[in-house]
Amino acid sequence: MKVAVITPIPTPYRDAFWNHFCQQPDLSLHVIYCAKGKADRPWKSDWTKHYTYCFPKGFNLLSWKSKDSSLFFNPGTLTHLNQSKPDVILVNGYNHLTMWMTMIWAFIRKTPFLLMSETRGLRPGRKKDPLLKALLLKWLAKHSSGALPTGQQAESYLLDHGWNKASLFRFPNVPDIVFLISKVNELKHQTMELRSKWNIKEEKLILCVGRLIRKKHVNTIIQAFSEMEVPFPVKLIVAGDGDQQQSLKEQCQRLGITDRVRFVGFLEPEEILEWLALSDLFALASNETWGVAPIEAAAAGAPLLLSCEIGSANELADIYPQTKVIASRDAKTWSQAIKDCLINHVKKHPKTADNGRMCHWHFDSLSQGLYRHLKPLIEVSSSC
Repeated sequence: MKVAVITPIPTPYRDAFWNHFCQQPDLSLHVIYCAKGKADRPWKSDWTKHYTYCFPKGFNLLSWKSKDSSLFFNPGTLTHLNQSKPDVILVNGYNHLTMWMTMIWAFIRKTPFLLMSETRGLRPGRKKDPLLKALLLKWLAKHSSGALPTGQQAESYLLDHGWNKASLFRFPNVPDIVFLISKVNELKHQTMELRSKWNIKEEKLILCVGRLIRKKHVNTIIQAFSEMEVPFPVKLIVAGDGDQQQSLKEQCQRLGITDRVRFVGFLEPEEILEWLALSDLFALASNETWGVAPIEAAAAGAPLLLSCEIGSANELADIYPQTKVIASRDAKTWSQAIKDCLINHVKKHPKTADNGRMCHWHFDSLSQGLYRHLKPLIEVSSSC
């Protein structure tokens, strides 16, 4: 089975999964990246890849706009597809011209292709999709061999746009949970060394991880934190960078909490694990289609406070009891929730993570499920 994946850039979570997936029997995996990275996602991306991959020649047609903007067009992708002749293609999203070029190539060559999608619904204030988008989705639903939604909301969106439920396979974007739990539990035995490394005293820690951009609503967490009163010292750790960083620091100055809020900048995955091992609460008020950071925090055993506008929030609430989903962006609501979680956490003192409820998100389970889902498509295609 020759599987090709077309995806925007290398990411530490999906690439770790592809390393696992390529170990399935009689499977050859080739990943085509549109670019080596993006300015707003500055991972080192030097991790080992056990599959073949390439970066075909191409352009970001929106590079002039901002570092967050991208519209990839990689004509060289067609050369790689013609050379590799994949049995099935997994296309990560439909926001780039490279993806549409790939799907049209697959349609013409009668090669099965599936859409990987995080889209979970309409933007606030919209009653329906724009006409062009609706027509394009209708074409995809008709001519693709299925789709790989990240979760329940993404699946519902696809069903509403014409996909058949039997053609869908839930494919969440998750970290290597087994490795993460083992590593964090190991780090929790090095608390004194980690506190010394990051210059942290004995205060309780609230961790907020994400790009510092408007849709992450870090300002809500900061405002809530400033209003919260608890009978022990607490510090808010903000990990990430972005165009809102200066305004968030100014907000802290206005609120008089600069000594209790620490901005640690962009962190590599291994550094995030160290902060997770130290943290007493993970809080995220963002609006995003999925969200991997909360899953990392859950695997690390941290209590979670999540906005209902995070795609993975309700999925986590179903399987991880220490999840509280908040439907409001009111700072007072968040402040009370943070206070309650911290006080309860101090009483319980959880020391290790329990991954039993997250077993269906383990790479072994996902790899086997995806392999079983793809194999019949290839058999049908070969018989035609």
